[in-house]
Amino acid sequence: METEQINQILKGLNEVEKERLILNGYNNECFFKENGEQQEEYTFKAIDKKTYIYFDCGSSGVFMFDNRNNTFYGIKAYGVRNILKPYINELLNINPFEFGKWLHNKRWDYRR
Repeated sequence: METEQINQILKGLNEVEKERLILNGYNNECFFKENGEQQEEYTFKAIDKKTYIYFDCGSSGVFMFDNRNNTFYGIKAYGVRNILKPYINELLNINPFEFGKWLHNKRWDYRR
């Protein structure tokens, strides 16, 4: 996966997370900095390793991307992908920003 795709997915994830926090009334300095950016604990980031790219929110693991077969997975525990619940196999024809927004909704859908 290219760096630009990763950045667009993160942008989509962070936008939906920000909307979710504001919608639920979490709009004080515990969640947002003075300039309106999210605190580090509520921001998605990507950690690129040899085989996987880990998508974390704060210090919690949320998703894993397998570089070998271009598939997103939910996680069972940090560093352990849930192979029974793959999200998508082909990212080439999808807008990464919209995919990030869609992927955020899967974080809270435990029936995924």
